[in-house]
Amino acid sequence: MEEVKEVKKKGFALLTPERRREISRSGGKAAHAAGTGHHFTSETAKIAGRMGGMAIARKRREGTVGMPKGSDSGDEEKSNP
Repeated sequence: MEEVKEVKKKGFALLTPERRREISRSGGKAAHAAGTGHHFTSETAKIAGRMGGMAIARKRREGTVGMPKGSDSGDEEKSNP
């Protein structure tokens, strides 16, 4: 039987969802106040959608849709120990 390690939370995972939301909100407000916050326009949204569509089309052609990043495409025979 395989042992399951207990994962200990670190950093933001330790915070309550409300506290994480507060921190995120204050960062967003600061970025917009400094003029560095991102504003989506219909043009930037269109470009982002096209890029995402191109990425998924490439993954479908390669047969890697739904595979975790860094894993091989599964073409090779896997050996069972």
